[in-house]
Amino acid sequence: MDVIEISLWIVCIGVIGTMAIMVQRIWRGPTAYDRLNALALIGTDTILLVVLLGLMTNQIDHYIDIAITYALTGFIGLALIAKYITDRQADEEWSGEQKSSEE
Repeated sequence: MDVIEISLWIVCIGVIGTMAIMVQRIWRGPTAYDRLNALALIGTDTILLVVLLGLMTNQIDHYIDIAITYALTGFIGLALIAKYITDRQADEEWSGEQKSSEE
């Protein structure tokens, strides 16, 4: 093993450690936005791991395509989840205003 390969392994271990902390953040919250932010960071770290795997196997061309596809899919998914959370909170606020006006 040369210095670069050892460095890549150390970075991988650090990224996996960060992902473990973010799983804990998803589990505990406390708000939906904290969970969404942690999910976005896990997606970013997954992309980084895919690129690092490509560097370690000397097949970066194949892994870059996978990373780009994963990034686009993750972005669309997170945007949809954020829209759902925002719409749900707006509906809850609207029903709360409607109940107070009826009283």
